[in-house]
Amino acid sequence: MRQSATLNLLEHYHQLGLIRGIDLEFARFAFDQTISNSSIDKTTAEKSAELAAKYGVLVSHYLGRGHVCVDLLKVSQQKDPFDFEEKKQGLVAKTELMTFDYDSDQQWLEQFSVDSSEAQSLLVLEDSKLYLNRYWCYEQQVARYIEYASQPEMNVPLLTEIVNSLFSSAPTQVGLTTTSSSTAVDYQKVAAAVALTNQVSVITGGPGTGKTYTVVRILAGLLTYAQRSGHALPKIKLAAPTGKAAARMLESIRSSVSDLSLDEVLLDFIPREASTLHRLLGSIPNDVNFRHHEDNPLHLDVLIVDEASMIDLPMMSKLLSAMPKNGRLILLGDRDQLASVEAGSVLNDLCVMDKGYSRKYASLLKSVTGYELEVDENSKEGGFQDCLAWLKISRRFDAQSGVGVLAKAVNSGDQSQVSNFIGSGDFADVRQYLLSEANYNLCLDQAAREYEAYLKAVTELNHCEAMERFSDVRVLCALREGIFGVEGLNLQIEHRLAKKGLIDTTSEWYSGRPIMVLQNDYGQQLFNGDIGLVMPDEAGQLRVYFEVGQTLKSVLPNRVPKHETAYAMTVHKSQGSEFAHSVMILPDRMSPVITRELLYTGITRAKKRLSLLYQPAVLSEAVQNPVERFSGLADKLA
Repeated sequence: MRQSATLNLLEHYHQLGLIRGIDLEFARFAFDQTISNSSIDKTTAEKSAELAAKYGVLVSHYLGRGHVCVDLLKVSQQKDPFDFEEKKQGLVAKTELMTFDYDSDQQWLEQFSVDSSEAQSLLVLEDSKLYLNRYWCYEQQVARYIEYASQPEMNVPLLTEIVNSLFSSAPTQVGLTTTSSSTAVDYQKVAAAVALTNQVSVITGGPGTGKTYTVVRILAGLLTYAQRSGHALPKIKLAAPTGKAAARMLESIRSSVSDLSLDEVLLDFIPREASTLHRLLGSIPNDVNFRHHEDNPLHLDVLIVDEASMIDLPMMSKLLSAMPKNGRLILLGDRDQLASVEAGSVLNDLCVMDKGYSRKYASLLKSVTGYELEVDENSKEGGFQDCLAWLKISRRFDAQSGVGVLAKAVNSGDQSQVSNFIGSGDFADVRQYLLSEANYNLCLDQAAREYEAYLKAVTELNHCEAMERFSDVRVLCALREGIFGVEGLNLQIEHRLAKKGLIDTTSEWYSGRPIMVLQNDYGQQLFNGDIGLVMPDEAGQLRVYFEVGQTLKSVLPNRVPKHETAYAMTVHKSQGSEFAHSVMILPDRMSPVITRELLYTGITRAKKRLSLLYQPAVLSEAVQNPVERFSGLADKLA
């Protein structure tokens, strides 16, 4: 029978709920593989197997927390690298805390270095970063694609003429920036020039900074340039990580296209649909792979992907591998939002080189836009910093917008700015509630009243109106369990609506019930995060309706994959959505998941109004708790 001090300790950790079952199993697998593959003496093999289990569980555990790899230099300096004490508030005080010594173990770890590790090695060591092999390959794929992306040859005078016709005047700066000048840099114009002169580009900016407005003009610029150059008009596709985000992007583009003076031929090439990334790549039932890949690339010339902050490393790798050789990729997103639920923070890694453009590329942008832009003298020509554009002016949040001011204060990490806002209380669009039983009930009563509008549309069989009205209000939270989590809040709201006679909760599938899909169902083409409403059809049969682009599709309740009620949802699940009124409820005590990015993301889901229920100490600590994820992508790009 296998005897291992490391595995015995890990089994104890698992029994305490400190590590996942998959972490423990990977440690066992690494131990057994090392023993069975070892050609050295038994004592040395057993010592090597103990280290394999120890470092294997470390990498698996960190992967489960969203890290692509583990920086061993940093981890070896920590007394509690697993953060057990924080997770269980001293529960492990009576047991041994596993520690790591990178210096002592470095000779053993060298067998996994990128220069010497085998293709099928479980682990890969690059510099001081330790990866699962698969995730190192994903990161390599992303870095390689970006490294070999080119700056297409362009007719600069023609491009300049087109860009200036699409952006006739510089906007007035308001809101999250404080200066105002008719000669200010039009960052949307610069972003369009960046996208038009690069095969791969990233446009990042907060809510209301005009990402979609800019993209519409990029589309017009690409089509006009192709037409006037005598080239074939490009085939363009739109995508986003979730169905809701895809629908929002398409709706915004459709409403903005009317502002352009394009001829009918070009208008026909503006996309009339947007899809999820899973649909775009061609999901295969019961398979993690997709129909489109390196050997069967996507059939397109230009791909625009919105809400790129939600894309994890594996998905980004698979997306890039499916891009055609000369395809143009434009990623849109807010780098300050929450990173993907799964491993990686790809958009943030792509945006770290924000010190300016190379001198040669800045000169090109000046020729096209007329603006003197910041130059980084240390940047290399053709580096990824020349593919980035920042939209810095919010048109949604002006100087009187409490949502904008609070978002900026939280995002800055400046506790004094947040304290000043909390103390002022003079913004009409933000209501602040100190956490108490009375205010908890007040916020939920208010949300329940506003949910009545969509329920009225349900009773009138106005399915489209019901879907639209359901987005008027949403309760957002950080946790899943307890009275401050998704489960408790949904029960509270259901209870209030049932007490008013607006819903009948005696049946699980009642008319008006909102649900969120929790796992992908490729057969039904329903995906994690999709929102549906249970409504009767014209024959009175209950079906679950989902928005797909500009249309509704319905499925029978028993065909819906794993799901939950969705009056309340986590801030993570709200990404890619906006609500006229957001009610954000923070718990009464701090949790590791309550971060600066979570606060910022939750605050900026509000289009018009925000109600914030909070405990001051929790809010203060969250502002000082930014998300940090280990990754090697930024270093590879630099």
